Amino acid sequence: MTQLKKLKQLDKVFLEKFDLIMNEMHVLYWGARCVLELQYAYELSKSDNGEYDKLIFDAIDIAWEAYQTKGAITYEVTSLVEQSLKPISEKAKSYNLNCVGHAHIDMNWMWGYDETVMVTIDTFRTMLDLMKEYPEFTFGQSQASVYRIVEKHCPEMIKEIKKRVHEGRWEVTASTWVEADRNMPNLESMARNLLYTKQYLSELLDIDPATLNIDYEPDTFGHNINVPEVLCDGEVKYYYHCRGFNEHILYNWKAPSGRQILVFREPTWYNWPISGYSALSVPDFCKKHGINTMLRVYGVGDHGGGPTRRDIEKIIDMNKWPIFPKFKFGTYGEFYRLAEQNRDAYPVVEDELNVVFDGCYTTQTRQKRGNRLGEELLVESETVSALSHLIEGTKYNTEAFTGAWEKVMFNQFHDILPGSGTVETREYAMGEYQQAFTTANINRTLSVRALSDISDTSAFAVEEDVSHTRSEGAGVGFGVSHGGIAQIGRHSGLRRIFTVCNSMPFDREETACVTIWDWRGDASCMIWKDAKGQKLDHQVLSNGYDEYWGHLHADVLVKVSVPAMGYTTIVLDEAESADFSPLIDLGPRRDACINNVLENEYIRAEMDSHDGSIISLVDKKTGFEYVDERSPLGIFRFVEEDTSKGASAWWVGQYRNVYSLNKGVKLKDIKTGSKYLRQSITYEADFRNNSKLRVTVSLDNSESMLRFDTTVHWQEIGSKDTFFPQLNFFMPVSYDYSTICYDVPMGVIERQPIDMDVPAQSYGMPLNGQGASLMLMSDSKYGYRGTKEGLSLTLIRSSVEPDPWPEIGQHRIKMAIALCNGNKTESINLSRSFCRELLVSAAKFHKGKLPAVQSLLELSNNIILSGLKIAEDGSGVILRYYEPNGKAGHGTVKFLKEPRTAKTVNLLEQPIAGKIKIDSNTVSFDFCSYGVGNLLVSF
Repeated sequence: MTQLKKLKQLDKVFLEKFDLIMNEMHVLYWGARCVLELQYAYELSKSDNGEYDKLIFDAIDIAWEAYQTKGAITYEVTSLVEQSLKPISEKAKSYNLNCVGHAHIDMNWMWGYDETVMVTIDTFRTMLDLMKEYPEFTFGQSQASVYRIVEKHCPEMIKEIKKRVHEGRWEVTASTWVEADRNMPNLESMARNLLYTKQYLSELLDIDPATLNIDYEPDTFGHNINVPEVLCDGEVKYYYHCRGFNEHILYNWKAPSGRQILVFREPTWYNWPISGYSALSVPDFCKKHGINTMLRVYGVGDHGGGPTRRDIEKIIDMNKWPIFPKFKFGTYGEFYRLAEQNRDAYPVVEDELNVVFDGCYTTQTRQKRGNRLGEELLVESETVSALSHLIEGTKYNTEAFTGAWEKVMFNQFHDILPGSGTVETREYAMGEYQQAFTTANINRTLSVRALSDISDTSAFAVEEDVSHTRSEGAGVGFGVSHGGIAQIGRHSGLRRIFTVCNSMPFDREETACVTIWDWRGDASCMIWKDAKGQKLDHQVLSNGYDEYWGHLHADVLVKVSVPAMGYTTIVLDEAESADFSPLIDLGPRRDACINNVLENEYIRAEMDSHDGSIISLVDKKTGFEYVDERSPLGIFRFVEEDTSKGASAWWVGQYRNVYSLNKGVKLKDIKTGSKYLRQSITYEADFRNNSKLRVTVSLDNSESMLRFDTTVHWQEIGSKDTFFPQLNFFMPVSYDYSTICYDVPMGVIERQPIDMDVPAQSYGMPLNGQGASLMLMSDSKYGYRGTKEGLSLTLIRSSVEPDPWPEIGQHRIKMAIALCNGNKTESINLSRSFCRELLVSAAKFHKGKLPAVQSLLELSNNIILSGLKIAEDGSGVILRYYEPNGKAGHGTVKFLKEPRTAKTVNLLEQPIAGKIKIDSNTVSFDFCSYGVGNLLVSF
């Protein structure tokens, strides 16, 4: 038997129960110690090309002979082996294992928030008690949210934590509010995680925010390609993760912008006890990376707990072993600073770290919608609130916005937003979203009204008897539940005016939906005009008026042009001319063939009258047909996922059976022809267990986009014994493509076709090399599957674990198929304007300091606006942008009034170097390719 086989046999005999034995009086202890030292010595020799093999093999024979003759390796034998290996003892001790205690605390994973609070409090109490008992013991804890829990529920503990922090024994590894998902949250969420975490913890614990330079994401399921760029701009230097990548352990992760962070990928696991095996990989790791220290994270986790007494005692004991590395209590910061000295020699990774758990981009869809809506509402609310504050001095509620962002960020935890939690997880999340929506909606609504109230609308006023009208106060709360602003009635009479607000930094010509309350005029004689008196096309969406809590309302589509980040005023009146031709359906005059074609100046789409699919989609500019006659567009499919893989919340099962739901549908509400602003066809289908699908396919006359407004009554429940039900939407295309473009946080990425779900922020687009590409967009979905056959969007999945009934009920889903000719900036702006409709608010007649039409801010169109807010210290407005096309350049932003100062800042709103210039009302600045930028402009 060779010495290595002998060593392997000894390992099996003596190490099986060693983790339970830390008693020097126990014979098993000495056998295990001896075997581990021999294994470490062999690894040491292997890293030096076998230099010590003979010495080690002789020592193995000593141990083997003792085991063969006595059946044990005693203290005496171990001492003899250690003595024989003494020549390499100094070499053995030249390597260090830096041991950092850790308690992975999942936010509301398999339990409710009350249990999360107790897990946090009890874990921290244990760590503080162990620190009193073991003066060398160190501990690191991430996630600002757990410190918020302690501050709120056990504030007296903060003083103890603060003391240990300042001793250097409690390391704060939190750069983010939670250990969040890194594919679904957008750039603004990532920025707020860094901003609010550093701001909060530096004040709470009296520490320099610059020391919060580690982003600790051990269990996060995937990492988007722009993480290094965002972290660098937030003064974070180091990254720790476990999932999403399985190659290098220590490496530089490089963003498309060129900025890099130093990354340690956990080679074993983040929930790990201290074990002698931890030493065996040290020599190879250290030699490979040119340093003398390896990192060992240890501690019980997921449900908290942290390091145990046994862990601590093992570190103390194994550090005394002569043929072993130095085991030391340390910190992450110590390790990263040491590793940084040789980082130029480490490999560079230039890619996303994806993908794992592909089901988590669609599981528990209500939480996905909550996240998307929460982000969009807060960004839009901050934008209009900041503009209102700059122009009129209205209050900007920084504290309320911060609190709302904290709720959205908490729900971005990697077991909440991905949907891998229990019923309690989901219920708590939805309650937090409602509170965030409340903050966003009230501030957004009041800010739009404030802008409306300072615009001069006096020219539109007429004398009317309004003594018998009842529209004031009508519609309270109307429209809010689906992400709109409140559509309350604020005026009376036949003539009414409305403010239409555009929160995007580019001009928009679109249809806006206007709600009119208790109007006494003839709906067939409505006339709409812009601020210059020009007639506007409109379409009344329903005959007569609908009742809502004692009042009557009509919804009208009006085609309107709104300047960038500004507003316009539109006027409703009753037409005086008898030849006025209304866009309202007054009922049939004679029978005609059903017209299943939706057509405007840009595209022509034909729908199959039997199944509702799109059997033709033509770009009228080029004549190109985007539908293969064998594969119609826009198919809703019912998928039976195979259950053998298990873990249904985390993984999408293999597609076992796929059925089209576009069969024998009921077509209704057909509005086609050039007289309509919005042509539409609605169809309905019943399927499976009394589930229902209602789809309205529409085409506005100003867009090359087919919209699919979908309501699903989902009654499907998965079963491990049969299949997991899925609803998806399929878009095959007629052209060849080799890559698919997806939007990701702070940009886009091109991926190869692959038969699995991959994450995207809001769209996927198979790239057509010879013309416009087909783009599939969604307002609330993240899981796309692009194969060589086409692109599908996973809409609903009935996973069964850990929440057995996550999707039962009604779901509202907005999707669109669009032709996109432009660059990445244009595709991103198209998807963002699809998700963010024009804001309409009833206005009043009054004098004002601003005209009836006004752009409040203009941004050059080669960059993407991420957010607009008032600076945390109130010193000015923060404008955050990014460049997605890989082209550095020169940008401008034009304000309504002249800035006093302008400077470049980072995500933490701290000044940094940057070329910037003020010329009258315009600020000019340089931007980097693929980079994030932030301006602080004061007035």
